[in-house]
Formats: sequence, structure tokens, C-alpha cells
Amino acid sequence: MADLELTFDDVADLHVELGSVVSPSELHGVLVGQLAAGKRFSQSQWLSEACQLLEVDKPDDAVLQKELYEFYQQTLFQLEDENMSYSILLPDDEDTDFNELLSLVAAWCGGFLAGLALAGKKQFDEETTEVLQDFAGISQLVEEDDVDEESQQAMFDVIEYIRVASLSLFLESGSDSSKTGQGIKTLH
Repeated sequence: MADLELTFDDVADLHVELGSVVSPSELHGVLVGQLAAGKRFSQSQWLSEACQLLEVDKPDDAVLQKELYEFYQQTLFQLEDENMSYSILLPDDEDTDFNELLSLVAAWCGGFLAGLALAGKKQFDEETTEVLQDFAGISQLVEEDDVDEESQQAMFDVIEYIRVASLSLFLESGSDSSKTGQGIKTLH
């Protein structure tokens, strides 16, 4: 599984092939939110869930089905990886427009919150509630007119905060797939 490496562009291309207008970052956020709530999917469950989230019909093409499931597997693998390879799905290009990146980060956070809700997670401790409030605030961010170096550094700090916070939430509550009795067993 370690050789599996789908990039933002790979997932965006997959979305285009499927005919979805949902952001790859938003789908990733929804998936991470569900995984952090302890939800796990078989291949057929994930294909159904992903197609519903992407608002597309299930593809007949076996290659597209495989790529969609690889997206799920890669995400779960990264979250469980002892080498901390997990990152939120955003473009790798350092030249990505600040406001485009801001929009994708906001979509990821909104997706994460939706993923927790879809998984039925409703009770949180105080610290988790604060993180989720932060994510809700980030999901409401809008374009900035005046972008400077300080704004860009703040964006990278926010992205790192989201990465660490979502990974911590996963490790605290979502790493035990036996909670739902579904899906992949953790290999540690």
C-alpha cells in the first residue's frame, strides 16, 4: 500500500472523469471525518458512498472504480501510517492562487464536519469541540483582497493545524475499526 500515491491532480482528474463538480478537497475532508468517527468501508460500500457524495452514478468502468477505492485506501493508510505521511488533500503546486487554496481549505473543513455528521458522531469532549469550532470557522472563510507574505504564512500554519488536529482526532477516536465492525483491519 505504501506505493499508492494519489495526488490532488490525480483525484481532480478522477472527479472530471466521473462528471463530479465536488472538490477533491471536500471529498477528502468528508472521508477523513468519517474515518475519524470510526467508520470503515468495504469496497462496494465506499463506491456507493463516494458516488452519492460526488453526486454521480456508479461508474461501470472497473478502472475508475479501482481508482476511487484506492483514494479511500490511501487516505486510511496515511492516517494509520506510523511515519506520519498523512496530509490534507490540496494542490502540491506552490504557485496555487491564495484564494483558490483558501477555498479548498474551507471546503476540506466543511467536508470534515459533514463526514463526522454522516458517521453519526455527536458527542465530543471539550477539546474536540474547540477543534470542531475552529474547523467550522475555517469552513466559512472567504476570499481575501489583500494577500501578503504574512497571509500566506498564516495559511500554511492553518493547513498544518488542520492536518495535526484531524490526525489527532482520528488517532483518538477513529483508529479502532472494530467500533463499527466494518472494513480494513489496522496493521500495526
